[in-house]
Amino acid sequence: FESAMVHLVQGGLTSASAALDLVSRSVEAEYEREWEALVLFMKGRVAFELGNYRSAELLFQTAASVASVNQVAEAVPLCRTWYARAQMHQNRFASAEGILASCAEVPDAALFLAEGHILAGRATGPLVSAEELEESYGRARSWSIHEPSWASGFAAAEDRCYGSAPERRIALRLYAVYSRFHRWRFESGADPAALVAEIEAIARDAIALRDPYAALYYYFCYEICARTQGSRSADTITYLSRGFKYLQKRSDKIDDNAVREQFMQANTWNARLYRAARENMLI
Repeated sequence: FESAMVHLVQGGLTSASAALDLVSRSVEAEYEREWEALVLFMKGRVAFELGNYRSAELLFQTAASVASVNQVAEAVPLCRTWYARAQMHQNRFASAEGILASCAEVPDAALFLAEGHILAGRATGPLVSAEELEESYGRARSWSIHEPSWASGFAAAEDRCYGSAPERRIALRLYAVYSRFHRWRFESGADPAALVAEIEAIARDAIALRDPYAALYYYFCYEICARTQGSRSADTITYLSRGFKYLQKRSDKIDDNAVREQFMQANTWNARLYRAARENMLI
């Protein structure tokens, strides 16, 4: 399991999937029902990263069912939260937002609600403040191999690899970027230059920390600049190039060509970045 988490964080998704398959067989033999739900959940996360959202949805749903049947009550809201995220990436926004509202005690729900607004191109309500979300994650129980935490979907992998201090927590960095892009997209009077500068600073720190989502941060810089400065401006192309180079570097960890292509072109955000790079002749 530990090997699978390291591979997931580094981007070795085929290796993560193979390791989880091995864990799954061991868990079934030992009749460890909480771990069965956890392995299903993490398989859902791998499928999600690959853009296989229907499979991810089914895996999260099955994980929730296994947890419910075996009275692992704290796991159910988290599984449903990620199930809702998979729905959002299939453009089923109304259903997903209803589920997220019912799972508001899960910190990830606020993160995915912001992401859903951006994907849908409409804001259905205000976002929680960064301070509120930081407090919510701060109250979450830490993950341990003897007592898995179901407080966040990032607990088993990212939080253990990068740390759960606010300045290192992946979910909070994602939210910082989503909320700034959300402000530019939906709030009147937002200063695009200032927001791009803030997102770029976050992206630079993310690169130094090898954040899995650093390419996405640069993509948002590109999106804002393309709409405010034009698609051929020097800043626009620079942000696009940085994001695409980081995405390529991450995809190199995948040792199967078909899976690598799926990661680049089926995952929603990666596909948008890939398409922009191709249209601007970076490929």
